[in-house]
Amino acid sequence: MQKIVTLLLPFLSLVMGCAGGQVAPQVRLPIKIGLLADSQLTSDKGEIMDTGYRSKFMDKNAVEVAIRPPALERYLTKEMLDVALEKLSQENVDLILYLGDGANSGGTDEIESLLESLDDHRRKSGIPTYIVIGNHDYLGIGMTTNVIDRHILLNPIGQTINPALSKYQVLKRISTFNKMNNSSVFRYKDYLSSSDPNLGHKDGLYLVGHLEYVVPGQDSVDIFLVDTSDYKDSRKPEAGELKHFVRTEQYYGAKGAISFKDEPDKNKISQITYIEKLASSSRPAIRFMASHYPPDHLDRIRLADPENDLLVGVETTGHAVWEIPLSPLGLSTPPPEQHLKRGLSKGGKNYWLSGHTHVKNMPKSPKKLDCGGIFGFFSEGKFGCINVGSTTDYRAHVAVVEEFDKNKPGMVKVDRIVGYREIPLFDPKRLRDKQCLKQMFHDITLYGFEHAADGVSLLGLNKDYQKGYWTQQHTKASVEKLKSFIDKFLADHPEYDRSDVTACLGFMAGAYEIGIDPKRFVK
Repeated sequence: MQKIVTLLLPFLSLVMGCAGGQVAPQVRLPIKIGLLADSQLTSDKGEIMDTGYRSKFMDKNAVEVAIRPPALERYLTKEMLDVALEKLSQENVDLILYLGDGANSGGTDEIESLLESLDDHRRKSGIPTYIVIGNHDYLGIGMTTNVIDRHILLNPIGQTINPALSKYQVLKRISTFNKMNNSSVFRYKDYLSSSDPNLGHKDGLYLVGHLEYVVPGQDSVDIFLVDTSDYKDSRKPEAGELKHFVRTEQYYGAKGAISFKDEPDKNKISQITYIEKLASSSRPAIRFMASHYPPDHLDRIRLADPENDLLVGVETTGHAVWEIPLSPLGLSTPPPEQHLKRGLSKGGKNYWLSGHTHVKNMPKSPKKLDCGGIFGFFSEGKFGCINVGSTTDYRAHVAVVEEFDKNKPGMVKVDRIVGYREIPLFDPKRLRDKQCLKQMFHDITLYGFEHAADGVSLLGLNKDYQKGYWTQQHTKASVEKLKSFIDKFLADHPEYDRSDVTACLGFMAGAYEIGIDPKRFVK
């Protein structure tokens, strides 16, 4: 009898499935999305400061990304951005999302340089490209609104040739850039909350973009381009932790925020309300939120290692313990999960794409953000999370978000529908890259012998910029030396092109920045 039942089970399942209607087909992600962020192109016109977050003390003891080796800071970043974009072209992505911090201090030349690179690649490749704003795009070194500091960072002393852009000016440029995309499969629209150029990040000024991918016969996808530098309703009780290091105006940038309180008397709606209204008008099979800050960095300073699910859960719960009772009193901000749920696609799959973090590798967790509940219980929905990190600091990389395929090399699973692959700009495990790195060290050693000094230091590739003797003149000299060195290397080794050399040098500088000796990769 048991054998008969076993044999009949597949038939019974088929009959029951037909009786109850067709089994819903599995949702499939029909597009490949290229992600990159945080190039932080730095003006070569300003001065390197030794105050606030730009100090050597802060760089060594508190904020590891305050300053970068001169090779990255003043020269290689733009070329590394071009290499990163070309890597995404080689992956045949359907669109590219630049997730903020293209500039270092929101200077006119920095923003224009970013847009120029992105637009050149867009026209050459035909790949639609969209941008969201990051804190570095409108704040000095990502942390300060101070007018004098921003001016010094972007201009020669005593001159004004490179104005610092306000958030409003940056958003207008982003909106114009995004609308210039010419695509037959992606529909784009955006909403700038105010036309008042005097408003800023504390006043409810925000830009929300909305992308729709609707192709007959394929699952529908939409993407919200979210402004996570919208601090109008943000309360910062953690600011006290920083008061000994930075001035009050520098608290902005330590974490992100999205406005959630409407102002009916001023005919203003919050960003979350706008997203909710737009989100409720459609039910795509797959929805992405794309922002600069990760969703778990909104309205709170994140301390737990993102690789540790348990500690992240404990910290999130700990925040909620005081956020929930204090928020009605105006002494705290409600848990971000409480209002982020208003952007969920009901009945669809939801994911959050972000940048901002500066990590050795793309964090593989937290893989999800639960909207409500504790440790996932009583959740009202969730976002699968993918954070691409930085394109220049540490190990430079971009990422491709696509349909999950367990057989594809390098694939990291978010869920059974979506996965991603990290694409390094330089990988010493690849034979060609390893040979380039070995040759590079050989030539740098010879360069050092010729100048009776350490070639790595002379070329501004390591952390000597943190030492007491290092001045602005050392930075300028190292950049000029590096330019000459690259030209000579290319002339001596025609087997490598400029993108090979750029990626190799960027890898070396990033390794030194994080405290890794890149020579170990060629031994």
